[in-house]
Formats: sequence, C-alpha cells, structure tokens
Amino acid sequence: MADGLKAHTHQDRARVVEALIPLIKRHMGRELVALAASGSFAKNSDGPYSDIDLIGFVKRPQDDDRKIVNIIFDGMLIHIWFLTPAQYLHIHKRKINVEWVFAGSNSLVPLLNASLICELAQAPCNQLPNEYLKTLREYWPQVQEAAAKFLTAISRNDTAVLPILYCGAIEKICIALSFLNARPFTTRAAIFEETRKFPKVPAHFAALLPPHGLELEPKVLYERILTVFAETEALLYSSGLTLCEQNLDAFVKPLSMNEMIRRRFWINRIFRKVVTVRDKLQLKLGSA
Repeated sequence: MADGLKAHTHQDRARVVEALIPLIKRHMGRELVALAASGSFAKNSDGPYSDIDLIGFVKRPQDDDRKIVNIIFDGMLIHIWFLTPAQYLHIHKRKINVEWVFAGSNSLVPLLNASLICELAQAPCNQLPNEYLKTLREYWPQVQEAAAKFLTAISRNDTAVLPILYCGAIEKICIALSFLNARPFTTRAAIFEETRKFPKVPAHFAALLPPHGLELEPKVLYERILTVFAETEALLYSSGLTLCEQNLDAFVKPLSMNEMIRRRFWINRIFRKVVTVRDKLQLKLGSA
C-alpha cells in the first residue's frame, strides 16, 4: 500500500484538524488572528481520499517560506494557507482570474475567531459583469490552444495522447463558461456536471462527455470539439466579446510619453550602468 494515499473518514480528518490547531498557533504565534477550514472538508462532502484545506488569517503578509504549508500525514494531504483578511478577499471575492474559478465558491468553517470568519464568508463577490468578460477575453487563447492541440493530435493520428488533450480541452471550455456565467465551481472534480447546469452553455455541450468515455471514434470527438468550440464562440460574441482580430496590426500601440522618455534615457551609457548596478544589488539583497 502506498504511504501517501490512504482512505480516511470525515471524522478522521476532524481529529487531525483538532491536533493541528495548537501547532498552527505555535507556528504563527501572535500573527494568527483567525483560523478556518475550507474545501470539501468544510462542506462535509469529502471523500475517502480528500485532502484537508485550512486558511490561517494573519496580521501581516507572510514571506514565501511561511505563507503556504503542504504536508502529507498518515496518507492524507494537508494544505494550509496564511493570508491577511485583505488578501483573502482579493483572491476569493474581488479579483476575477483563473484562481477565482475554483476559489470563488470557497466555504469557511470557523475554527478560531468565528466572528471574523463569518464576516469574511459573508462578504459579497465582485458583481461587475465587465470584469468577468475582460478576464474571459484574456483567457480565451488558452481555450483555442487546448482545442487546437487535440485537433492536431487527431490529424496526425497520435491516438496515445488523445485522452489527456481531450480532457484538457473540455476543462478549458468549462472555465471559459464559468466566466461567462459568473459562477465559480465548488470543486475541480465537478466542473463538467456544474457547467451543464449553467444558464448559458453551448447546445451540444453535454455531448462532449460520452456515457462510455472516449470509446467513440476520434473523428466523432473531432467534430464535437469543433461544434462546441464554435457554439461557445457564438455565445461570447452575443455577449459583446471580440475574440478574433480583423487586422494583424491590432496589437501595435503607440508608445506612451513615459516609455519614450525611458527609451531616450536608456541610450545613455551611464544611465544603463546605474540601472544594471541597481538591479544586481536588489537581486543580491533579495537572495540574502
């Protein structure tokens, strides 16, 4: 039996969490102001091999070597993040990015300082539609790339990698639809089923996951990816997004005044030397 993969019950995890509380206090000392359970454990939906997610709220932002703890104990994976309340609200409630897709529906169960935890849990999410559409526009090239890789593999008859590339393409489409519907996922494992229930989905989306997995002919999956990709594009166009450029020079923008001044200074040899010395000094101090 593998050391790092063992089945546990919710009660087993609860006992580990209780044992972790004094250790987390010792680890953070007076910096710790609150502690909460998150993820599937907090929702009491954890399965035999689920991990434990905890968030410790601290007074000040922590250094990289202290702000994240990942350990494996008794065959279960434990994640502990240390965030200030402001950092938590920025990541989970306000900033709309790929992290939000899986963090936006985050649940918090108080372990220490219930009043602060409840206040953070009840904070409203970003409700600005333009924020979701802006992030979706930025993310769309990743959807195109994932779909294109799958189609290319079929064109080359590279069947060995088809399952991985197909799942990757589906996940990217689901993430795009999460932004379009302004709805995060409760867990990564449920993204397909939860996407199916969104108000705005492509007409043939459900056909992407056949009842018997990838037993269908590659050419059938090829057509389904193309169809759903086109239908998703149509949904995004109807929401006012422009996904494709009509002119190749669309990315070309005039230099700002600050950039023009910086480039003029960069011609000067003394200026370049001063900047280079400064950068080396910053790098040295940062690694000290």
